Amino acid sequence: MKDSVEKPENDRPNLSLLDRFCRLARHSLSATSAAIYRDCAELGWQRQYCSPPHLCWDDGIDLKALSGGDGVIAINNINADARIDIHGNDESSEKVCFIAIAPIYLNSATLAYGHLVVADSKPRRLSADEEGSLQEFSAMAGDLIDMRNARRRAAAAERELATERQQRESLIRSLSQSNQQLEQFAYIASHDLQEPLRMVTGFLGLLQDEYGQQLGDEADEYIEFATDGARRMKSMINGLLSYSRVGASDEPFVTVDAEQIFIEVRDQLINNHPNVDATITHDALPTIQGREDQIRRLFSNLINNAIDHSETASTIHIGVEEKADEFLFSVTDQGVGIAEAQQERIFDLFVSGKSRATEPHTGIGLTICTAIVEQHGGRLWVESAPDEGAAFYFTISKRNSQ
Repeated sequence: MKDSVEKPENDRPNLSLLDRFCRLARHSLSATSAAIYRDCAELGWQRQYCSPPHLCWDDGIDLKALSGGDGVIAINNINADARIDIHGNDESSEKVCFIAIAPIYLNSATLAYGHLVVADSKPRRLSADEEGSLQEFSAMAGDLIDMRNARRRAAAAERELATERQQRESLIRSLSQSNQQLEQFAYIASHDLQEPLRMVTGFLGLLQDEYGQQLGDEADEYIEFATDGARRMKSMINGLLSYSRVGASDEPFVTVDAEQIFIEVRDQLINNHPNVDATITHDALPTIQGREDQIRRLFSNLINNAIDHSETASTIHIGVEEKADEFLFSVTDQGVGIAEAQQERIFDLFVSGKSRATEPHTGIGLTICTAIVEQHGGRLWVESAPDEGAAFYFTISKRNSQ
């Protein structure tokens, strides 16, 4: 390999740190050249860094034959050494006469990563001080390569994290768009269903009023079934509208007195369930950051759910525990309980559990609760067993912005 016309080494701005290290080693040891070689099992020694940049004296020389042991190997005249085979490359023998080799180790490894090789074009002997300096340079080279590898690993990890972050952000954007589309669809669909439903219930009422006595008892029963189905459909549509409004809410976060909200909800529910013999107790509830109407709806749905699923003369308790970054609330009842297989499904749309309520449930109340809790940076879950009551837990983040 012939040397090409090259710029002076000091004028090369793109030299790597280890190339500059080789230059420092070359000057410190008053050598013609210095290079770092990596010992590759399949390819032999491969030069990685060197000074001067276009080193070519090693063409045709099997440097691996010179390595061995942990110390420095120095050869005064490679042309007179039986271990050297320059393969007829006269240029190599003209450019170098003296070679000194020191192994490079990384992180206390037992096997050498490679070798630091310094060469000179004239015969010389390596003094004890120079041998010590060469060993110090080989140790420094190991440290620099360790640092380089650590930077590369860190850069690779940073790229991987950036890729994961971009994928996560893309997924969040996609999910947000899907949720907005679903909420818009739910609102439009439920709103547009109201008019034909009113027509159905209206004409069923007219049919009952005008022809009820003529159609007979069986027809009256069919009309009642149809009217009841229409009422249930109206309840489901109203629930779906409420669910869509939760996602579309732009109500600001404010300071909410959970204690006062609970008292208002409790009193209203007791008035709405005069025949229910249930005792509702509570811990001292905190002031939180949230959307007041949504917090009121959350308490109302969960307490109403507990009333509907509780036995007579039962106790319903609202508890709270303050954590570092959130408040953990609980609503416990002494009702019929929930089988483990149903404990995730009950939060889905139009799924309801067993209830002692006379009116059928639409199965939307807990879905709305989940949406409200998630908008407040929390999560909602249930712990229960059949005939052992249920405990609904939800968290409200302390980091909600106003």
